[in-house]
Amino acid sequence: MNFVEDFNQYSTNINTTFGNTQQPPSNNNNNEELLNYVNISNRNKENVMFELEPVKCEPVTKIGLMDMVIANNTICMALKSCEVIRLNLSAEDKLEPILVTRKPNDSIYKIFMDPTGCHVIISMESSENWYLHNTWKKTKFLQKMKGVIIESVAWNKTNIDKNSTGPILIGTRDGRIFETQIETKGALWSEGKEKHFAMVFNTHQTGPINGLVIERFPSSSKNDPPKYFIFATTPQRYYEFIGGPTFEKLFRFYSNDVPNPFQELPGNLPYSVFQLYSSSFQGLAKSFGWLIGLGIFHGDLQFSSQTSGDTVLQETGLISYPKDKENPNSIPISMVITDFHYLIIYSDKFQAISKLSEKVVYQRRLSKDLGRVLGLARDPV
Repeated sequence: MNFVEDFNQYSTNINTTFGNTQQPPSNNNNNEELLNYVNISNRNKENVMFELEPVKCEPVTKIGLMDMVIANNTICMALKSCEVIRLNLSAEDKLEPILVTRKPNDSIYKIFMDPTGCHVIISMESSENWYLHNTWKKTKFLQKMKGVIIESVAWNKTNIDKNSTGPILIGTRDGRIFETQIETKGALWSEGKEKHFAMVFNTHQTGPINGLVIERFPSSSKNDPPKYFIFATTPQRYYEFIGGPTFEKLFRFYSNDVPNPFQELPGNLPYSVFQLYSSSFQGLAKSFGWLIGLGIFHGDLQFSSQTSGDTVLQETGLISYPKDKENPNSIPISMVITDFHYLIIYSDKFQAISKLSEKVVYQRRLSKDLGRVLGLARDPV
């Protein structure tokens, strides 16, 4: 089936996605070529810090890739045909495309998948949004979300309910943050719905909410009410929110005559990429990185007795992008964080920058034959 585009995987469990290639589509109607890459990271190679391994995934080349996400060993890919494909890397499932919408002249803008791999939100260029559960064969239109283009989703990583997303936050293209919760009843497609959808904060900026994350403060007792740290980013600003026990009450503090809780860093990129790092999937984040026009703004996170209006950011700094004599106009596209490195993808290269030395410790040029680079995707689990 011609549905899986060429993409690469790194041995660090990070995927790089590319656009259309110039290679002809394959007539092979199975997904053997795609599944072959699962064992790449298991090769016993000494003294290899990073490795870029090309994997031929001919079935998607014919249609073209729009976006890709990975979580809990499941890959979800958005195609130019308004279809999505899910692939469970633990099982040799058939690659069956699922049509999102038949609306003419529409296209998928972005897709978002929760850490369990059960819940997928699909945002369209037409400002329509759809939901797909991992047991469904068709998407569900999210009526309450109509009219917004989603740029980011903050999932609750402590939620393990396969039938509910739990309370989550939605960042939009026009600088607003919404709270919602999507509930299902397992395989019952007709029962899927948004429990609510309400705006909780407005940046009053024209820029998008590119990054949005939720962390829960550690508690000393099970009876303690929850307290959250929420971080939101636009291309030039970052916002910190602290409070609880609900998102609505948290944001209410920052909406009542309180100066906007943001810091601004200049830059010329029309987007930014924000990432947290924790040593375990559900563990508390201990550091962050924010890819912006100036470089990588980074630092540690310290959770203690902070309250509304305080900050958890510590030891912040800025790493400038290394100069590239071969391509001085090369700009970063995406980034992920590991324990010791910032991994950055450009249109023409992949780089690993050491957190300790702030120097490039690995670089690999990318051939133009691979097609247009779309970004990086890392399994958080």
